[in-house]
This record gives sequence, structure tokens and C-alpha cells, in this order.
Amino acid sequence: IKYQTDVSSGKFSSNGNCKVINVLTFPGDAGENVTGASVGGFEISDSAYLIAGNSVIQDESNLTRTTRNVFVASVDKSTDAVTMNWLTNYEEGDGTTSTPQMVEIADNTYMLLWSRDGNVYYTKVNGTGQQVGETYSLEGALSDCVPVVNGDKLVWYTWAQETNTFYDIDLNDLSQTQTTVIENGHHYENQGVTDGYAALKCSECGDEKELQVATSITAYW
Repeated sequence: IKYQTDVSSGKFSSNGNCKVINVLTFPGDAGENVTGASVGGFEISDSAYLIAGNSVIQDESNLTRTTRNVFVASVDKSTDAVTMNWLTNYEEGDGTTSTPQMVEIADNTYMLLWSRDGNVYYTKVNGTGQQVGETYSLEGALSDCVPVVNGDKLVWYTWAQETNTFYDIDLNDLSQTQTTVIENGHHYENQGVTDGYAALKCSECGDEKELQVATSITAYW
């Protein structure tokens, strides 16, 4: 929904006037809220409004489809023309993608990130939503929080099973990444392996847990 009033004037809308622009349409009747699509990013470039999302093929079978592909939709500021830029093309049944995230990393330049099968994929898009350069990947996951630019790196972290994992991407060389795992200060030492499970005990606080292992280990961080 595009309002005609400049919000910097102190008014959000004037006499309720607004324009509705259909970016992606869905089959079915009103009230059928299962769409097979989601939106994870919105940015404004010099020439367009950019929407990052993913979607199944929207046809009469959309409610039974499970494979979503990633797109960046571009709505031209001047003409309201919508351009759908699809960045993945997985066949139906070949897994799916997570809801993508989009981060501005420079003027009219954005990083688009999504996850699939235990990996994070990322690539640059320009101010019209078109991909710039190749798609890179790293082993890991995204979180509910959108990554942030810190100096010349794009940074985010995840939290799972008492473990923080920090990820960063070098914005000067997108092929360079770093992953740092922090076990919240615990220093687990192996107390012995029985039936394929190692008994671990933290030398700092005495916390104990078991870990399934393929071979014997002497320490676990």
C-alpha cells in the first residue's frame, strides 16, 4: 500500500488516499490464509521498493506444494511496475528455502541471505533487486535477528543447546567467512565412554552431560 503523502510533512496519509500495488497474487478465496509464501525483508533504494521473500509456485496446487524459492520483488517508484527477480529455482519436492533476510551494505547494494539443508546462502542484489555476482554458502544457520554490518563484516549469531555460534562474512571478499562457537564458559572434560556415550563434566562448575560419540575423546569444548 503506497500512501501519497510525504511522511516528513507530519502527515502519514491525506484524506485516506492510497494506492494498492499487487506484488504477488495467490489463488483461492478471501480468508484462505495459507499462502505458501513469506516475506523477510523490505528496503528502499533510489529507484525502487524492494521486498525479499520466498514462495511456492502459485497455481491451483499451491496449498499442497512444499518447495519455496527465493525472490526479490522490485516496485518501481515512478511507474509502480513490479519486477520479480527469482534467485533460486529448486524443483518441487527438492527441499525448500527459509524466509530470506536482506541487509543494506552500501548505497543501493544489499545482501540477501537464506538457509537450506544446513547451509546459509548469500549474494548481493542491486537497487532494482537484481543479483550482482555469484551465490556463496557457508555451513550454519540464520537466526530470527537480521544480520548487521560491523565495519567491513556482516555479522550475526545463533543460540542452540547452550551454544552461541557467531558468523561473519567479509564484505570485501564474500568468499571469506568465519564461524566462532562459544560453549558459554563451560570446559567439559571426558570422564569415560560407555556404550558409545561420553560422560562429560565441566571443570569450572561441575555441570555434567552425556554426548554420543563415534570414537573416544579426551576433551569437549
